[in-house]
Amino acid sequence: MSHFPSLSINPAHPDRQYALGQELRKSILTSAEETGGHYDVSDSFMPAGATTPLHAHTRYEERLWVSSGSLTVWAGEDKVTLRSGDFYTIPLHMPHAIASGPDGARALNISRPPVSPN
Repeated sequence: MSHFPSLSINPAHPDRQYALGQELRKSILTSAEETGGHYDVSDSFMPAGATTPLHAHTRYEERLWVSSGSLTVWAGEDKVTLRSGDFYTIPLHMPHAIASGPDGARALNISRPPVSPN
């Protein structure tokens, strides 16, 4: 069983914590409604060795800022390893997959336009 750290919580909305399978925990900090439909921000954690399947977003681009651990991102022709403090943008319609490093990874995800409903 993996250890999942506590994620940041928006005190006005403590119920916005989600588990996406065994690979990802997410807390929505700012929603579309709170940004006038411009973007949303979430705090996420992937345990060591977790991966997402190859996929593409058809409604939003995804921006990642790694706060701890590391993520390897395959996006189109790119393969980049992001460490604490690194930032990467995955464009709209870009096939991509993400894997966490040996210590797992925690990151802020910024989606524009937002994933969360307005």
